[in-house]
Amino acid sequence: MHGCEGVVHLAAIAHIGSSISSEDYDRVNHRAVADLALEAQRAGVDRFVFISSIRAQTGSHAYFPITEIDPPQPTDDYGKAKLAAERAIEATSLRFTILRPVTVYGPGVKGNFASLVRLARLPAPLPFGALNRRRSLLDCAALVDAVVFSLSSPCAVRQTFIVADRKPVSVCDIVVALRRGMNRPPAVFSMPRSMLKATLSTFGRGDDIERLDGELIASPAKLISAGWRGVKDTPPALESYSRQLWMRAE
Repeated sequence: MHGCEGVVHLAAIAHIGSSISSEDYDRVNHRAVADLALEAQRAGVDRFVFISSIRAQTGSHAYFPITEIDPPQPTDDYGKAKLAAERAIEATSLRFTILRPVTVYGPGVKGNFASLVRLARLPAPLPFGALNRRRSLLDCAALVDAVVFSLSSPCAVRQTFIVADRKPVSVCDIVVALRRGMNRPPAVFSMPRSMLKATLSTFGRGDDIERLDGELIASPAKLISAGWRGVKDTPPALESYSRQLWMRAE
Protein backbone atom coordinates (compact mmCIF):
# COMPACT_ATOMS: atom_id res chain seq x y z
CA MET A 1 0.00 0.00 0.00
CA HIS A 2 2.98 2.34 -0.09
CA GLY A 3 2.13 5.18 -2.42
CA CYS A 4 -1.62 4.60 -2.15
CA GLU A 5 -3.68 7.69 -1.32
CA GLY A 6 -6.76 5.73 -0.32
CA VAL A 7 -7.92 2.19 0.45
CA VAL A 8 -11.50 0.92 0.13
CA HIS A 9 -12.12 -2.40 1.86
CA LEU A 10 -15.11 -4.43 0.65
CA ALA A 11 -13.96 -8.05 1.07
CA ALA A 12 -15.99 -10.21 3.46
CA ILE A 13 -17.76 -13.51 3.97
CA ALA A 14 -21.48 -12.98 3.40
CA HIS A 15 -24.60 -14.72 2.04
CA ILE A 16 -23.31 -18.15 3.04
CA GLY A 17 -25.31 -18.86 6.20
CA SER A 18 -24.79 -21.60 8.75
CA SER A 19 -22.00 -23.35 6.84
CA ILE A 20 -19.50 -20.77 8.14
CA SER A 21 -18.18 -20.93 11.70
CA SER A 22 -17.92 -17.96 14.04
CA GLU A 23 -14.13 -18.39 13.91
CA ASP A 24 -14.11 -18.00 10.13
CA TYR A 25 -16.30 -14.93 10.30
CA ASP A 26 -13.97 -13.41 12.88
CA ARG A 27 -10.82 -14.35 10.95
CA VAL A 28 -11.96 -12.86 7.64
CA ASN A 29 -14.42 -10.12 8.58
CA HIS A 30 -12.56 -8.83 11.64
CA ARG A 31 -8.92 -9.85 12.07
CA ALA A 32 -7.97 -9.56 8.40
CA VAL A 33 -9.54 -6.08 8.33
CA ALA A 34 -7.64 -5.09 11.49
CA ASP A 35 -4.35 -6.27 9.92
CA LEU A 36 -5.05 -4.31 6.74
CA ALA A 37 -5.87 -1.15 8.70
CA LEU A 38 -2.57 -1.38 10.60
CA GLU A 39 -0.63 -1.88 7.37
CA ALA A 40 -2.43 1.10 5.82
CA GLN A 41 -1.44 3.18 8.84
CA ARG A 42 2.21 2.10 8.52
CA ALA A 43 2.16 2.87 4.78
CA GLY A 44 0.87 6.39 5.37
CA VAL A 45 -2.42 5.88 3.51
CA ASP A 46 -4.39 9.13 3.62
CA ARG A 47 -7.97 7.77 3.58
CA PHE A 48 -9.34 4.36 4.60
CA VAL A 49 -12.95 3.47 3.78
CA PHE A 50 -14.42 0.33 5.33
CA ILE A 51 -17.66 -1.15 4.01
CA SER A 52 -19.20 -2.55 7.16
CA SER A 53 -22.92 -3.45 7.36
CA ILE A 54 -26.11 -2.38 9.09
CA ARG A 55 -25.84 -5.80 10.72
CA ALA A 56 -22.95 -4.41 12.79
CA GLN A 57 -25.58 -2.24 14.44
CA THR A 58 -28.74 -4.34 14.55
CA GLY A 59 -30.26 -7.70 13.73
CA SER A 60 -32.32 -8.61 10.69
CA HIS A 61 -35.19 -6.41 11.87
CA ALA A 62 -35.78 -3.63 14.38
CA TYR A 63 -38.84 -2.15 16.05
CA PHE A 64 -37.71 1.48 15.77
CA PRO A 65 -35.84 3.56 13.15
CA ILE A 66 -32.08 2.98 13.43
CA THR A 67 -29.55 5.82 13.57
CA GLU A 68 -25.83 5.97 14.27
CA ILE A 69 -26.40 7.12 17.86
CA ASP A 70 -28.13 3.86 18.79
CA PRO A 71 -25.83 1.45 20.64
CA PRO A 72 -24.72 -1.34 18.28
CA GLN A 73 -26.43 -4.65 19.01
CA PRO A 74 -25.46 -7.20 16.34
CA THR A 75 -27.28 -10.52 16.67
CA ASP A 76 -25.22 -12.92 14.54
CA ASP A 77 -21.57 -13.85 13.93
CA TYR A 78 -21.46 -11.81 10.73
CA GLY A 79 -22.59 -8.61 12.43
CA LYS A 80 -20.39 -9.18 15.49
CA ALA A 81 -17.30 -9.63 13.31
CA LYS A 82 -18.13 -6.47 11.34
CA LEU A 83 -18.50 -4.46 14.55
CA ALA A 84 -15.20 -5.83 15.88
CA ALA A 85 -13.53 -4.70 12.63
CA GLU A 86 -15.00 -1.22 13.08
CA ARG A 87 -13.56 -1.05 16.60
CA ALA A 88 -10.13 -2.11 15.34
CA ILE A 89 -10.15 0.61 12.68
CA GLU A 90 -11.24 3.24 15.21
CA ALA A 91 -8.22 2.31 17.36
CA THR A 92 -5.81 3.39 14.60
CA SER A 93 -4.74 6.92 13.68
CA LEU A 94 -6.14 6.53 10.15
CA ARG A 95 -8.39 9.10 8.52
CA PHE A 96 -11.09 6.46 8.17
CA THR A 97 -14.75 6.37 7.20
CA ILE A 98 -16.99 3.45 8.15
CA LEU A 99 -20.06 2.86 5.99
CA ARG A 100 -22.94 0.69 7.20
CA PRO A 101 -25.05 -0.08 4.12
CA VAL A 102 -28.46 -1.73 4.35
CA THR A 103 -29.50 -4.38 1.79
CA VAL A 104 -28.02 -3.35 -1.56
CA TYR A 105 -29.76 -3.89 -4.89
CA GLY A 106 -28.23 -3.60 -8.33
CA PRO A 107 -26.20 -5.69 -10.81
CA GLY A 108 -25.04 -8.98 -9.27
CA VAL A 109 -27.35 -8.76 -6.26
CA LYS A 110 -27.36 -11.87 -4.05
CA GLY A 111 -29.13 -13.23 -1.00
CA ASN A 112 -32.78 -12.65 -0.13
CA PHE A 113 -33.17 -9.76 -2.55
CA ALA A 114 -32.07 -11.94 -5.46
CA SER A 115 -34.78 -14.42 -4.45
CA LEU A 116 -37.35 -11.62 -4.49
CA VAL A 117 -36.24 -10.56 -7.98
CA ARG A 118 -36.72 -14.12 -9.21
CA LEU A 119 -40.21 -14.21 -7.73
CA ALA A 120 -41.12 -10.89 -9.36
CA ARG A 121 -40.17 -12.35 -12.75
CA LEU A 122 -42.79 -15.08 -12.45
CA PRO A 123 -45.93 -14.47 -14.53
CA ALA A 124 -48.21 -15.62 -11.70
CA PRO A 125 -49.78 -13.25 -9.14
CA LEU A 126 -47.90 -13.16 -5.83
CA PRO A 127 -49.52 -13.22 -2.35
CA PHE A 128 -47.54 -10.27 -0.98
CA GLY A 129 -50.22 -7.58 -0.85
CA ALA A 130 -50.44 -7.70 2.94
CA LEU A 131 -46.67 -7.60 3.51
CA ASN A 132 -46.52 -3.93 4.43
CA ARG A 133 -43.69 -3.80 6.94
CA ARG A 134 -41.05 -1.43 5.61
CA ARG A 135 -37.35 -1.95 5.06
CA SER A 136 -34.61 0.43 3.98
CA LEU A 137 -32.78 -0.54 0.79
CA LEU A 138 -29.80 0.93 -1.03
CA ASP A 139 -29.12 1.44 -4.74
CA CYS A 140 -25.65 0.09 -5.59
CA ALA A 141 -24.85 3.29 -7.50
CA ALA A 142 -25.69 5.32 -4.39
CA LEU A 143 -23.27 3.18 -2.36
CA VAL A 144 -20.55 3.93 -4.91
CA ASP A 145 -21.33 7.64 -4.50
CA ALA A 146 -20.97 7.24 -0.74
CA VAL A 147 -17.53 5.66 -1.19
CA VAL A 148 -16.39 8.50 -3.45
CA PHE A 149 -17.73 11.02 -0.95
CA SER A 150 -15.88 9.26 1.89
CA LEU A 151 -12.58 9.39 0.00
CA SER A 152 -12.79 13.10 -0.66
CA SER A 153 -14.86 14.96 1.94
CA PRO A 154 -13.30 16.37 5.13
CA CYS A 155 -16.72 15.86 6.75
CA ALA A 156 -16.28 12.08 6.43
CA VAL A 157 -13.00 11.77 8.37
CA ARG A 158 -13.23 9.41 11.36
CA GLN A 159 -16.98 9.11 10.95
CA THR A 160 -19.43 6.22 10.80
CA PHE A 161 -22.45 6.52 8.50
CA ILE A 162 -25.54 4.48 7.77
CA VAL A 163 -26.07 4.31 3.99
CA ALA A 164 -29.62 3.86 2.74
CA ASP A 165 -32.08 5.18 0.19
CA ARG A 166 -34.30 8.04 1.27
CA LYS A 167 -37.51 6.17 2.12
CA PRO A 168 -38.11 2.58 3.25
CA VAL A 169 -40.41 0.31 1.24
CA SER A 170 -42.49 -2.82 1.82
CA VAL A 171 -42.15 -6.19 0.07
CA CYS A 172 -45.31 -5.31 -1.85
CA ASP A 173 -43.75 -2.00 -2.96
CA ILE A 174 -40.62 -3.82 -4.14
CA VAL A 175 -42.51 -6.38 -6.21
CA VAL A 176 -44.71 -3.70 -7.78
CA ALA A 177 -41.68 -1.57 -8.71
CA LEU A 178 -39.78 -4.55 -10.15
CA ARG A 179 -42.77 -5.57 -12.25
CA ARG A 180 -43.29 -2.03 -13.49
CA GLY A 181 -39.73 -2.12 -14.77
CA MET A 182 -40.72 -5.24 -16.74
CA ASN A 183 -43.81 -3.47 -18.16
CA ARG A 184 -46.02 -5.86 -16.22
CA PRO A 185 -49.07 -5.21 -14.03
CA PRO A 186 -48.42 -5.39 -10.27
CA ALA A 187 -50.31 -8.71 -9.94
CA VAL A 188 -50.18 -8.93 -6.13
CA PHE A 189 -52.96 -10.09 -3.84
CA SER A 190 -53.33 -10.25 -0.08
CA MET A 191 -52.96 -13.43 1.92
CA PRO A 192 -52.97 -13.39 5.72
CA ARG A 193 -49.44 -13.42 7.05
CA SER A 194 -50.06 -16.58 9.09
CA MET A 195 -51.35 -18.43 6.02
CA LEU A 196 -48.42 -17.26 3.92
CA LYS A 197 -45.97 -18.44 6.56
CA ALA A 198 -47.71 -21.82 6.76
CA THR A 199 -47.53 -22.14 2.96
CA LEU A 200 -43.82 -21.35 2.91
CA SER A 201 -43.26 -23.77 5.79
CA THR A 202 -44.50 -26.66 3.64
CA PHE A 203 -41.44 -25.99 1.44
CA GLY A 204 -39.14 -25.61 4.42
CA ARG A 205 -38.97 -21.82 3.94
CA GLY A 206 -41.13 -20.62 6.85
CA ASP A 207 -38.37 -18.37 8.18
CA ASP A 208 -38.25 -16.49 4.87
CA ILE A 209 -41.27 -14.44 5.88
CA GLU A 210 -39.28 -12.73 8.65
CA ARG A 211 -36.27 -12.12 6.43
CA LEU A 212 -38.45 -10.67 3.68
CA ASP A 213 -40.98 -8.78 5.77
CA GLY A 214 -39.25 -7.95 9.05
CA GLU A 215 -39.26 -4.18 9.55
CA LEU A 216 -35.86 -2.45 9.42
CA ILE A 217 -35.81 1.29 8.87
CA ALA A 218 -32.37 2.90 8.85
CA SER A 219 -31.90 6.64 8.50
CA PRO A 220 -29.28 8.12 6.11
CA ALA A 221 -29.82 11.61 7.61
CA LYS A 222 -26.30 11.91 9.06
CA LEU A 223 -24.63 11.11 5.73
CA ILE A 224 -26.96 13.46 3.85
CA SER A 225 -26.21 16.25 6.34
CA ALA A 226 -22.49 15.66 5.82
CA GLY A 227 -22.91 16.36 2.10
CA TRP A 228 -23.66 13.04 0.40
CA ARG A 229 -25.72 13.67 -2.72
CA GLY A 230 -26.16 10.09 -3.93
CA VAL A 231 -29.37 9.43 -2.00
CA LYS A 232 -32.09 7.77 -4.11
CA ASP A 233 -35.82 7.14 -3.92
CA THR A 234 -36.17 3.37 -3.98
CA PRO A 235 -39.22 2.65 -6.22
CA PRO A 236 -37.98 4.52 -9.34
CA ALA A 237 -34.46 3.15 -8.82
CA LEU A 238 -35.87 -0.39 -8.58
CA GLU A 239 -37.88 0.16 -11.75
CA SER A 240 -34.74 1.26 -13.59
CA TYR A 241 -32.75 -1.71 -12.28
CA SER A 242 -35.52 -4.14 -13.24
CA ARG A 243 -35.85 -2.58 -16.70
CA GLN A 244 -32.14 -3.11 -17.34
CA LEU A 245 -32.40 -6.76 -16.29
CA TRP A 246 -35.45 -7.28 -18.44
CA MET A 247 -33.87 -5.71 -21.52
CA ARG A 248 -30.78 -7.90 -21.16
CA ALA A 249 -32.98 -10.98 -20.80
CA GLU A 250 -34.90 -10.04 -23.95
